[in-house]
This record gives sequence, C-alpha cells and structure tokens, in this order.
Amino acid sequence: SRLFGLAVLLGFAVNIASFLVIKRTSSVMLKLLGTARNAGLVLFSAIFLGDELTAVQAFGYALCLLFFGLYNYFKMYKL
Repeated sequence: SRLFGLAVLLGFAVNIASFLVIKRTSSVMLKLLGTARNAGLVLFSAIFLGDELTAVQAFGYALCLLFFGLYNYFKMYKL
C-alpha cells in the first residue's frame, strides 16, 4: 500500500541522513542529536500539548538540552 511505501522511503531517508551526520561529524554527535531531539519533543509536548511532567523530569530534560548546547559550543570553538 501507499502508506507502507511512504514508510520505506522515510526510513531510507533517515538512514541516509544518519550516514551524512556521521560522515560530517561523528557517531557521538548522532547520539547527542537523538538525545536532544527526544528531550525537545518531551518539553514541547509538556509546554504546548499539556502533557504532565514532574519537576525532576523537566529539570533532567532541560539539563540534557543545556549540556547538548555546551558540547556544541565547546566543539565549535575547540575549547
């Protein structure tokens, strides 16, 4: 069906994007991007969609995004 074909194409696109990220940066960056994406999605759903988060969960996800930003900052300026 068309939905299956779309899923195949999107899966292929994700694999190509992952390959390109690893080629241009590193496998660590790919892992960090996945972690930051997940934390961002959780915070987005809590802020805009009304999902419940405890203070500890919100702190943990915010900390994850903070350290992702710091990693990129230090990597960019080679500190």
